[in-house]
Amino acid sequence: MAIVWNGVNAVQEGQCIYVMLHSLTPRISRIPNVMGHGSALNSGVIIAFGLFWVINCCFLIVPVPKMKGFVYTKMIVFIISAIAMLAWTLTKAGGKGEVPKQPVTATGSERSWLIVRFLLLGAANCATFASNAADFQRYATKPNDVILGNLFGFPLSNLIVRIVGNLVGASSQVIFGEVIWNPLNHLDRLQRSEYTSANRAGCLFIAACFAYSAVFSSIFENSLPAGNDIAALFPRYFSVRKGFFICAIVSFAINPWYLLGSASIFASFMASYQIFL
Repeated sequence: MAIVWNGVNAVQEGQCIYVMLHSLTPRISRIPNVMGHGSALNSGVIIAFGLFWVINCCFLIVPVPKMKGFVYTKMIVFIISAIAMLAWTLTKAGGKGEVPKQPVTATGSERSWLIVRFLLLGAANCATFASNAADFQRYATKPNDVILGNLFGFPLSNLIVRIVGNLVGASSQVIFGEVIWNPLNHLDRLQRSEYTSANRAGCLFIAACFAYSAVFSSIFENSLPAGNDIAALFPRYFSVRKGFFICAIVSFAINPWYLLGSASIFASFMASYQIFL
C-alpha cells in the first residue's frame, strides 16, 4: 500500500510542478492531450509528474538523519502556503462570511450516511499513519519523544488541514460556481480564468511551497516504510535505500493517475484499502 500511496502522492505532487510551469509559461497548457480516458492527468501534467519523480528520486539519496533541517523547513513552508491560499481564496470569494453561509445540499439519511462514510475514510487515513509511523519515528532521539506528537500533533494538524481544505473547497463554489476539492486544480483554475502577473506569482509561490512539502511527506510516509519492508523481506538482496528506488519505480509503473481520475474512484479506493489495514 505504501507503493500505491507513493504513486498517488506523486500524481498530486506532479500537479504542483504543473501549476508552477503554467505560471511561467502558458504553452504547457496547450500541449495536445494523448492520455487515455479516465486519466486524472493530461499530457502537460504527465511531463510535470515525470519532473517531480526525478526530483523525488534525487532526495532519496540523502540519508534520513540528514533530512532533519529539510523537514523543519517543510513545516514552516507548508503552514505559510496553506494560510496564504486560504486568505487568497476567501478574499476572492467575498470574505469569510460568504463561504460558511452556503446551504446544505444533503439531508436526512443521505446526510447521516455521508458522515459515516467520511468518518471511515478518515479512519483509513489514520490507519495508514499508525501502520507506518514506526518506520520514521525510530529515528527519534528518545523513544518517548514521539508520544506528544502522536497524541496531540497528528490529530490536531489533521483537523486544521481539513478545516482549511473545506473552506478552500467551499470558496470555489462561490468563485467558479462549482466545487473544486483539489487545491492544485483550484490554483490552476485561477490562472486560467485570469492569467495576470499577480495570479501567476501567487500560484507559483503556493505551488512551489506545496511541492517542497510534498517531497518529504512522500519520503517519510511512503518511501521509507516501503524501503524498510522490502529490505526486511529480502535482506540478502536489498538494502533500505534500494527499497526506496524499487518503491519509486513500481509506483510509476502502476499508472497511479488512473486512481485519481475522479473523486468517486479515489473515494472508493480509500474506502476499500482500509480492509487490509
